[in-house]
Amino acid sequence: MLSDMEQICHKIIKKEGRRCAEEIQQLQDAFPPFCFTLSAHLQSEEELIPPLLRDNFTEAEHEVILMKLQKREGLSGLRLFLPSILTAMNVWAKPEFVESIQRKIPAPIRYLVNDYYVPDYQNVVVLMRDAPKLTTEPTLNKVKCCKISFCFSCLL
Repeated sequence: MLSDMEQICHKIIKKEGRRCAEEIQQLQDAFPPFCFTLSAHLQSEEELIPPLLRDNFTEAEHEVILMKLQKREGLSGLRLFLPSILTAMNVWAKPEFVESIQRKIPAPIRYLVNDYYVPDYQNVVVLMRDAPKLTTEPTLNKVKCCKISFCFSCLL
């Protein structure tokens, strides 16, 4: 399924986006079954993984892993992956769990995540992700810089 969609995208790229209405229609037709399959897969992961984590890691060990991840990825890495994780958690996880994860994010980073990274994700990335199923061209609204002089994410 994904390889078929990838081949269609390569055709569009080869045509430089010109005269590719048929390919775009093929993508639009392929998108709903892909989303259904992906959602089912993600739901099964969300049902399987949390009990495994609870059974095999203490909360303290889990927090150490989260801190290592934050440190390794830095702000630019967090900007790329954290909004999608939090958005998915809002769909699949209990609100109390989402709040507990949010509370563990250091306040300055939580500010960037909630006020800049997540809105950027929702206003730009989600629209680009959903483009094959949209009937009109989306308007992408990037959130302006947070104005913190040392914020590398705003510089990138």
